[in-house]
Formats: sequence, structure tokens, C-alpha cells
Amino acid sequence: MVAGESPSLEMVSQLRWKVMVTGGEEDPLVDSQKELVKVLEKKGVEVRAKFGEGDHHAVELMDPTKASAIFVILRDFIFKTCSVSVTVSRL
Repeated sequence: MVAGESPSLEMVSQLRWKVMVTGGEEDPLVDSQKELVKVLEKKGVEVRAKFGEGDHHAVELMDPTKASAIFVILRDFIFKTCSVSVTVSRL
């Protein structure tokens, strides 16, 4: 894949999905995660990125305080992303 060129990325953009990317500065994949954020933003995708300073890969699985923090971030992201008004009509 050429950087930023992918039918999947095009679809994410066209569908107007909102994407969250999380990572830690000590994660070996953090550079790729940050590059993904840049590519998605260039495609017009709304991205929420959260990178923890000093955090390593999957720190949320081992540190309860980090787990609580990421759950709050994810909850807020989901509620803001999925908040749509639904009209129910009676038949």
C-alpha cells in the first residue's frame, strides 16, 4: 500500500466514520499509529488520538488506573460518536 492509498481508507472517509487511535509512547508501534492518524486526517476522517507518555503496548490490561482512564475516553468517544436523535413513529 502506498502511504495513504487504500480502498479501505477511501471507504472509511466516504462513510464518514469517526476513528479512535490509542497508543503509548513506549509502544514499538507508536510511530505507525501516529502515521495512521495523519493519513486518516488527510483523508478527511474525524480522528480522536490519545497517546500516553511512558505507556507501553497493552498497558490498560496490566494497570487498573490506566484501564479506568481508557474506559472513560472510550465511553466519551462512543457516546459523542453515536449520539443521534432517533424518531420513533407509531404505526
